[in-house]
Amino acid sequence: MGHVLSTVAGLGILTLMALTVLDVTQREARGHGVKGVVEFSEVLLVGIVFLGMVGAQLAGQHIKSPIVTNKLPARAAHAVRALASLGSCIFVGWMTSLSAQAAQLSYEVGEYRFGLVNVPLWPAKVTIPIGLGALCIALAIDFLVQLRRLRLNQVATDTEFEGLP
Repeated sequence: MGHVLSTVAGLGILTLMALTVLDVTQREARGHGVKGVVEFSEVLLVGIVFLGMVGAQLAGQHIKSPIVTNKLPARAAHAVRALASLGSCIFVGWMTSLSAQAAQLSYEVGEYRFGLVNVPLWPAKVTIPIGLGALCIALAIDFLVQLRRLRLNQVATDTEFEGLP
């Protein structure tokens, strides 16, 4: 699932780049840009960020500070990482629930981003709980991986998901 969401986020980046190039090209050729590029870009960025988070988690690319866990014995490091993953999973799960409610409300009321062009906000708001939900699953997997390594007394590393399909 992480690869699919990362691919969609990547396509969002390509779309954002194409919109920017089109806007700049038209601005140079005709003296004015494409109406609504700013509004669409803002909405598109939300999807890019939230759909890309799970890929970063699975690749072990989120910001981390292993200063403490690298100095701990393997079992203690896995225990600390497991607790951190569990706490993060619970928090992100809560955020997923709240953002799903906000997305549903946005859809029901027909919320728009007002500007030169009215852009519906609900599609961007739907990507938030999708991305957060996938991140929550990845954090739950990380929790289970850490518990398994704790039980097996494996060597601690900071790149738990590298090499996963």
